[in-house]
Formats: sequence, structure tokens, C-alpha cells
Amino acid sequence: MGAVLLSACSKEAKREKPRAARADSAEGDWVKIKSPDNKQVAQIKIEGSTTKVEFGSTSLEGEEKESGKRKYSGASGANTIEVKSEADEFKVRTADGKLLWKVKLQPEKIKIANSEEMNGAISVESKDAERLKVSRGETEIGRVLLRGERGKIKVEDQSGTVVFDANYNRLSAAFGVLLMSEIAENERYIIMAEILARGR
Repeated sequence: MGAVLLSACSKEAKREKPRAARADSAEGDWVKIKSPDNKQVAQIKIEGSTTKVEFGSTSLEGEEKESGKRKYSGASGANTIEVKSEADEFKVRTADGKLLWKVKLQPEKIKIANSEEMNGAISVESKDAERLKVSRGETEIGRVLLRGERGKIKVEDQSGTVVFDANYNRLSAAFGVLLMSEIAENERYIIMAEILARGR
């Protein structure tokens, strides 16, 4: 996906732990997601191996453990979600290990499904340097647009209506996840944080 979905790395590089987003993707700053009327919907922050997600009255922090898993917890400290990384994918699971979502990171596409077999996957696919297409199966459900001159991301639904925007200066598949209504809100933002943390 050009600057978004990077070409496959060597096998050795793929075995490395997930890296935080590069400096040119606002690492250390809050990525703010807003509605068209300029109301903040959520914000995400990548700080080294730690990710932070805030939406509504909920605040989650993902801390990478020695096992390589990142475990998300709320203010109480109780583990709510864990993310397990493999070479070209990661899995979002409950604290007791039940699979919620599997995310496949392909060179030109990211696919998300709620099964190991990736049945009925939702995808975010590169169309050009400034546009990503979001699809549910064969049906396009929206798109992500980069407005580079303003350092902005616009997320449109199928009709072309802007439903979200964000202060981000690089096209990222993470923002396509905003259109995936079948994913629970907390899981949606965790998946976004994980994609951003990988510089995708």
C-alpha cells in the first residue's frame, strides 16, 4: 500500500517484535479522531511498546509483556484484551484466550475476520497513494482519504459522506477500521492502535 502497507520484509525481520509507528507518523502524540461536527470520538497514542486508547469515559492502556503479547487493561488494572503477534498477523483475544479477531497484514491489503479461517473477512486495500478502499466481502463500504497538504485523514462511508476525520499525516489502514460496525467499539480502537503501532 505504498506508505501504508509496506512490502513484505525478510523472514528474520518478520520475527521481530511489533515496532511502534515511525517518527513521521506522530509517535508520542495523540491521534485524535473526530466526527464531522468536530466532536472528539476517540484518541490513540503510541509510546514505544505501549499503546493508549481513550473513547467516551473509557481509557485503556496496552503494555507489552516479556511473552511478546500486549495486554490491555483499564483503570482498575484488570486485563480485558490481549493481542498476540505472529509473523504477518496478530490476534485480538479475551483475557482467557478466546479469539475475537484475526488481522492479516498483507503487502497491499489488511484483512480482519472473527475466525482462524478468515471467513467473511473485512478488508482495507490500497487503491492509490491517497486512497484506501474498505470492503465487506465484495461490497465496498467506504474509503479512507489522505489530505496531505493539511495533514488530515478523511473517512467516508459508501455514499461519499465524511463520517470521521483525524489529525494524521500518512495514509493508514487503521482508519478503515472505523467503518467496521461489526467490531465492538473497544476492540475497534485496539485494532487501530495495533495497526498504527506497526506503522501500517
